[in-house]
Amino acid sequence: MIARRRFVGGLIGSLLLPAVRLHSAPKATTIAAARSQGLAWLLSQQAGSGGWHSRTYGNLREGIGLTSLVLKAIASTGSQVPDDAWQAALAAGRRGVNFLMRRQDSHGLVCGPNGETDQPIYATALLLEAAAIVPEWELSESLRAKLIAALWDAQFGPAAGCQPKDEEFGGWGPLPPERSARLPGDSANIAVTAHVLSVLRQYDALPEETNARARTFIDRCRGRDGFGFVPPADSPLNKAGMVESDGKPDVAAGYPSATCDGWLAMQATGLFASAELRQAFEQYLAMPLPSVAEDLPERASRARQQLAGLWFYHAARASEVAKRISLPKLSQKREQLRERLLSQQQDNGSWQNAIATMREDDPLVATSMAVIALQEMMPPEKVSP
Repeated sequence: MIARRRFVGGLIGSLLLPAVRLHSAPKATTIAAARSQGLAWLLSQQAGSGGWHSRTYGNLREGIGLTSLVLKAIASTGSQVPDDAWQAALAAGRRGVNFLMRRQDSHGLVCGPNGETDQPIYATALLLEAAAIVPEWELSESLRAKLIAALWDAQFGPAAGCQPKDEEFGGWGPLPPERSARLPGDSANIAVTAHVLSVLRQYDALPEETNARARTFIDRCRGRDGFGFVPPADSPLNKAGMVESDGKPDVAAGYPSATCDGWLAMQATGLFASAELRQAFEQYLAMPLPSVAEDLPERASRARQQLAGLWFYHAARASEVAKRISLPKLSQKREQLRERLLSQQQDNGSWQNAIATMREDDPLVATSMAVIALQEMMPPEKVSP
């Protein structure tokens, strides 16, 4: 039975260049060490099945979503770890890929060897992304085509009885859209949508009709000051609540991780140099970074606690934005995130969020996202022109 809980989941011209070298380059050794230790801890947690299985949450015990996330973390290191560690990571990753490739569900999405799954759409997108990054994990052409087709079919659109007037139209959620008795957390959201669009763009497999529908959903998630997680402004899934305005409809208040996802989703649809993309990025830059758990005041608001529960996810998604943009203000945010990441690493190499609202208290979740984030915080070997 599919577990029915959520897993969690440019500026014009010169601003579209890759990120440039940070001034604090001497930190590179420390970052590399932290990343290597995090990677080693992840490898030590691999089960005999080849997958990574939660010991914290029963409905993540099947390990489908977690294994795909760990594979993305391994792939993100880009072999920039000592060779013996990279060879071990390659071998572990291959076992993880085999664990996920043994069978697909009735929709063609990734599932476990026993047919069960927890995050089929998210897992499918991350598996495809990781395999594209690491050539040694390349999927067969037939399997790759099957997984991509399954992602196309999983979009909320006419084939699933979803019409343009429906709020979820054009998006993707944790589960295929035809499941009529979905829980609120299973609805289409900006995070899964961004991941699917990015991987479809990566494989040059984003049909224009699919793309156009996706833009409709992205626009609905966008408020006046950034992105919410889902279109309904009053949804509890929108962690920052609503923005109220006299004479105008209330909209979801934007917050950092959702705005990063919205920016990445917009860029994946082909809006590489648009006013909308620029505005979304400026909205993100204007947002304060979420607090880590230990910095929250004793009576922190529900919204602040929820955003703190997304701390590692935000760090990972901010790093994805940093792949694509260079700007001093973004570099400042990266430096702040980097310092906090380094200070939060445990002695055994793992990370863990003290706030459980978004499951980052599971160290497999937090550590995978920390490794992804740290990779993009490494100063590049060459300074961009």
